[in-house]
Amino acid sequence: QQPVIDVNGDGTLNILIIGTTNSIKNNSKAFSTNQISIELQSILSFDTSIPINVNVEAEDIYKTKNISSGIANQFTSNLDYFCHSLIQYYYWPDGHSDRMNNLTGDNGTDWDYVIIGADPFMISTIPGYYSLGVNKIAAKVHQGGAIPLLLMVWPEDPSLIGHFEEFTYRTADGAEVELKNIPAALAWNDLPSQLKDVASVQPTPNGSYLAA
Repeated sequence: QQPVIDVNGDGTLNILIIGTTNSIKNNSKAFSTNQISIELQSILSFDTSIPINVNVEAEDIYKTKNISSGIANQFTSNLDYFCHSLIQYYYWPDGHSDRMNNLTGDNGTDWDYVIIGADPFMISTIPGYYSLGVNKIAAKVHQGGAIPLLLMVWPEDPSLIGHFEEFTYRTADGAEVELKNIPAALAWNDLPSQLKDVASVQPTPNGSYLAA
């Protein structure tokens, strides 16, 4: 039996990929899904086994806002606030309703799949916080009827791949809703060295294609 591609039956395969263009750690590479979405759009559009239109979009976790903040009840200062994590993305006040409606497919695009990526530094240092964000987003996506998928991103340091494997699978296995893992990091780790390109962004062009 063929798997259901058009989950919501609207005649279009709609896929949202969440990632981040900025890491919380200075001078650390984040994991942008912008190029992954372009590669996936191309791959699926040329797949003759998919008889419907394909729409793949990327969503950036990273946000910033300058707010006048009271400090110690004595003075105020204009401070920059940043959104780097999945849980911040989930609760960030600006545009919250639109963002929640987007995850449930009620903001203009009814998603069939929502793929969840994250800042590698978050996974390597505070995996519990990462897992909480994944769970919140996956539950909201499931509420809207789409299928959430967890993208195993990879760090710059290949020695950490085992850590990423452990915590990504633990997050998926313990999720509140059904959440399958896409083990892209393991595929990247097993890629022949001559195909592991180097770039100023993460993932690299070859890494983006592999993830797609």
